[in-house]
Amino acid sequence: MTDAEAVAGGIAQLPCDVKPPLSGDKLHLVIWYKEEADAPIYSFDTRGRDSPDQGNHWQDHSLEGRAFFKHSEIPAKLTLEKVRESDAAVYRCRVDFKQSPTRNSKVNLTVIIPPEQLSILDEDGRSHIPHYILGPYSEGASLNITCVAAGGRPQPRVTWWQGTSLLDNSYETVDTKRVRNVLQLEKLGREHLRAFLTCQATNNNMVTPISSSVSLDMNLKPLWVRIQGESRPLSAGKTYEIGCEVVGARPSPTITWSKGNMILRNARETTSPDGNVTTSILTFVPGIEDAGKILYCRGGVPDIPNSELEDGWKLNIFHEPVVTLELGSNLNSSAIREGIDVYFECNIKSNPWVYKVSWRHNGNPLYHNRATGTIISNQSLVLQSVTRSRAGIYTCIGNNQEGDGESNPLNLDIKFVPVCQHGQTKVFGVARQETARIPCELEANPPEVSFTWKFNNTMEAVDIPQAHVTSDRTRSTASYTPMTELDYGTLLCWGSNDQGTQLEPCVYHIVPAGRPDTPHNCSLLNQTTDSIYVECIEGFDGGLPQKFTMQVDRETGSSKSGGPTTVFNQTSKVPVFSVSNLDPGSNYEVSIYSTNAKGRSETVHFRATTLNLPERRTGERLAQPPSPENCTIREESQTTVRVSCAESELDFDTNTAIYVLQVFDADTRRLLASATSLTPSMLEVTDLPVDRSQSGLMLSLRIMTEQAMSDATVLFSTHFVQEGNTNKEHHRYPGRAQINNGSSYQPARTSAPRPMPSPLRWCFYSKAHRSSDERYRRCDRASYENSIAFILYHFIQFKLFFYQPMTSWTRAASRSRDSGTNDSYLCSFVS
Repeated sequence: MTDAEAVAGGIAQLPCDVKPPLSGDKLHLVIWYKEEADAPIYSFDTRGRDSPDQGNHWQDHSLEGRAFFKHSEIPAKLTLEKVRESDAAVYRCRVDFKQSPTRNSKVNLTVIIPPEQLSILDEDGRSHIPHYILGPYSEGASLNITCVAAGGRPQPRVTWWQGTSLLDNSYETVDTKRVRNVLQLEKLGREHLRAFLTCQATNNNMVTPISSSVSLDMNLKPLWVRIQGESRPLSAGKTYEIGCEVVGARPSPTITWSKGNMILRNARETTSPDGNVTTSILTFVPGIEDAGKILYCRGGVPDIPNSELEDGWKLNIFHEPVVTLELGSNLNSSAIREGIDVYFECNIKSNPWVYKVSWRHNGNPLYHNRATGTIISNQSLVLQSVTRSRAGIYTCIGNNQEGDGESNPLNLDIKFVPVCQHGQTKVFGVARQETARIPCELEANPPEVSFTWKFNNTMEAVDIPQAHVTSDRTRSTASYTPMTELDYGTLLCWGSNDQGTQLEPCVYHIVPAGRPDTPHNCSLLNQTTDSIYVECIEGFDGGLPQKFTMQVDRETGSSKSGGPTTVFNQTSKVPVFSVSNLDPGSNYEVSIYSTNAKGRSETVHFRATTLNLPERRTGERLAQPPSPENCTIREESQTTVRVSCAESELDFDTNTAIYVLQVFDADTRRLLASATSLTPSMLEVTDLPVDRSQSGLMLSLRIMTEQAMSDATVLFSTHFVQEGNTNKEHHRYPGRAQINNGSSYQPARTSAPRPMPSPLRWCFYSKAHRSSDERYRRCDRASYENSIAFILYHFIQFKLFFYQPMTSWTRAASRSRDSGTNDSYLCSFVS
């Protein structure tokens, strides 16, 4: 008996040997029987046929046309299609030959029933798995899933696979119709992310096993957390963006920033396209108080316990110096008096450390100078034997690469006994039986002062009754009336405060009032073709405020232009006058006198002559070099002054020319420094004495050649500017200094003629005196109307010359002790 197997629904092949046993014999008839039934189910008849291919096939209706005999195969086979479970049986094949005896053979057909269904159950026994995805499982967790196969005969084998790798082939029978396999995986790892697990069930090798697959979803810990870049110093107050990347976490990690124990929330996140890298960008503004703290970045997956990783920077904060200034610990700031030593402590907090510490007093720098009692040592300042001039605001400044830090201002209040205030009127002219109010002004700290007045002449000293005295803090006024000659003398004023009594009294001279003395030493300092400049020394004012008047009259027949005899008349508080708009080559009579309330002084007379216009000499080199032209103070500081002049267009020996700059004190006319240069574009003096007076500078500039020296060009500057700053006023009005009340200015050359200036004028005058008062002259219009004629004359006759600015005052500024106004009047000729 032969065994045969077929899968239900498939094809069964039942073999039968139809080869004749004798040579020359042939097949006549093949009949198939099912089990022991007498009735055939299939026959193949070749009797009466020339060949087997012409044989006749017959099958029982129960086979429903599913059978076909293949005689030509070896062995021949009865093929049964769409096999049914009922087809399973023992089949008998009877073969009849023409000569040989009949042959019978049996075939046992077994019909296999494949498993019908596979079910994958999760750990909770649920078979409904959304999207066939299990999880997510945390990294390190274990997995138990079950696969159940239902149906099939014989019972199927149930196995688990990952790809082509067999994971588990152990299965068990649940009942007659079900077989299961439980898969257990321990310590799931990163490699299991999106892994496909396949369950197969089969009970034969003829058809493909049935299968079902699920994939795994995983929660993964971060591989690392890292703050991007290297830890570096951060500047306080500046904004930084600091990145922190978290790699390998799934799902997207939670990233937190903290500074010490404080959570920072000003951050934004980005994720790479594959979701593997999450970056957090923190916007961070460090403060000084953050120095030494740890800046942390932490990243983790909340669903995975203990999955958080961190990275941190220890913050190194750079900042400007934080400076505090305080007096020495044993000093009482409210009880500092003249003569004691005062010291300051400058406390500095700085990162990086300061490279310089400097000190300031009322905004001006202080320098170490033992001679003046100023001692600077590291972060301490000592002022020895302080005087009242040392009072004021003190600060210290620390400098590092982040910037400059200035301390709190500390006011040094120095107590001192009263002293006389400088600049007071000392002489008072008083008529008999005239009551004069004599002011006494003191400087004192504290300013609560009590006053004592005495009158003194050659015979006696008398107290002034308090009924004749009024006092207010540091000012007291005594009412005094001289009745006889013996009442003229001196008034003495003392003050007292809680620091003591004034050592030297303030002395005021009471003299009989009278007419002023005549101005003396009147000098004609500068003559040009159309101007003169006159200065006198004032005489005794007769005990009363005086004014000075200068009148200029044209000598009869001295000019062809004719016109009025008096060309100038001006009254000023100081005996300084500048007259312009004069005729070239003309003679003038100058008269100067002073006046006060008692009358007029004697008159000073002298003669002044303007210079003739220069003549052009073609092709002839000047024997004397011209004065420096268009000179401008470019920069001025406490120790430095820089001046630039224009190149002259006049023909002189430039090969041997040297430009000379001399700097004088404007008040004392003392020579302070000098310098030379081969070019006029920059003359510089850098060694001016630091302790020079504040009255300003007078600058004298000359050109010197081998043959001769030019006349001087004189510039005045009435104040100095801070180191490194440029005096903007000098840029706006080249060749002239700023005009301040209490000083006068004459930017003209001395003692020698200059080329004729252009008649074009610019007038600067005070808005407060823009009135019809004829005492304040302005530039006259007549000269302006003649401008065109002068310009043509210059172009034709003097085009080789360079005409420098000529400036003169129409009203000189008042001396510092007399002026009570800021008015300045200037008429400047510009080419």
